[in-house]
Amino acid sequence: MTMDPPQPHLSMKGRTPRALLRQSNEWLERSKLPKKIASLTWKASGIEGFCLVEPDGNEARRCWTIRELTTSAEVRREGEAMRHCVASYIGTCARRETSIWSMRFENHERRHRVMTIEVDLATRTICQARRRGNALPNLKIIDLMRRWAEQAGLEIDL
Repeated sequence: MTMDPPQPHLSMKGRTPRALLRQSNEWLERSKLPKKIASLTWKASGIEGFCLVEPDGNEARRCWTIRELTTSAEVRREGEAMRHCVASYIGTCARRETSIWSMRFENHERRHRVMTIEVDLATRTICQARRRGNALPNLKIIDLMRRWAEQAGLEIDL
């Protein structure tokens, strides 16, 4: 599903950061998905997930995982936690055009989401990867993503 941009000729000229933030927040409120979508589930893609356990000194370990999200509730929580619009991909996930994956990190002190990954199922290609607030991945997590792609037989086209 392709949508035309709501303001195709939007310009930053003359806009203040405050006005832009207000407009962005208004758009987010308008774009919230209806409650009925919160109950969608779909079959897993068949692509294997990823787990890497690394030593963290003094017999402690850190664990990196990448797992597929297979319900609209999971995708919505991912978007809220990561402060990006991954929930807008629920329709393409339900139609099995794409799959959404959550990379997470855990050690003895904390557990948190690191990055959200989109895979094009027709081509088995990682086509998008974003950290919190749509930040691009750093070198460490690019390396982990490449290791997963190699293990799972995926291509990367970012």
